[in-house]
Amino acid sequence: MRNETIRSAIIQLLPQIAVACENDHVALIDRDSVALIGRELKEINCKRLLEIGSGYGYSALSFLQFMLENAGAETLHITTIERLQCRWERTRDYIMQAGAKDCICCVLGEAPEAFSYLDNTQKWDCIFMDAAMGRYGDFWLQLKDSLGPDGIFIADNINLHGVLDQPIAALPRRHRTMAKRLKEFLQMLECDEVWQYERYDYGEGLLVIRRRKQEKL
Repeated sequence: MRNETIRSAIIQLLPQIAVACENDHVALIDRDSVALIGRELKEINCKRLLEIGSGYGYSALSFLQFMLENAGAETLHITTIERLQCRWERTRDYIMQAGAKDCICCVLGEAPEAFSYLDNTQKWDCIFMDAAMGRYGDFWLQLKDSLGPDGIFIADNINLHGVLDQPIAALPRRHRTMAKRLKEFLQMLECDEVWQYERYDYGEGLLVIRRRKQEKL
């Protein structure tokens, strides 16, 4: 009953958060991306999720909604990290309004410094990134060992401004460094014998990384 109460509160609250994000020019995850991630979370029976980049808490609450559907009496935990205090405060307020404060911990801090405060004694089932795209590769190297056996790493906005589908020289100068680092990140994954990735064209692009099947044995 408690899980259903929280889910109902989240469903009612999400449209309000979406409007606030639009009014304040805070990036909002694409609906199709949310649906795909929801299916992934259910498939791996996600119980522990780490998010880098809270925004106003829209994605964290959306993910919790999916996790609650499979939870039963099991304990769920999401840690979401936000570097801007104003957004952290709004996220914390929305989490309280949803009655989800026992499920979601909102951390104020700059990644990767905030990673030192994480409890990695238990593995994460999912790590979701919506942060500085040029640093995705660095964050991946820092966090991949904290993923559980069926754990997945998801990066949003992977093709923001079309940076992956254009030659670097054709991009505006301000996007070139980000594009170079993102392409290096994907090249690193292509050579990885343990991990594989899939790209999706939802929103500004979504990347899902998981272990190769033989590595799960």
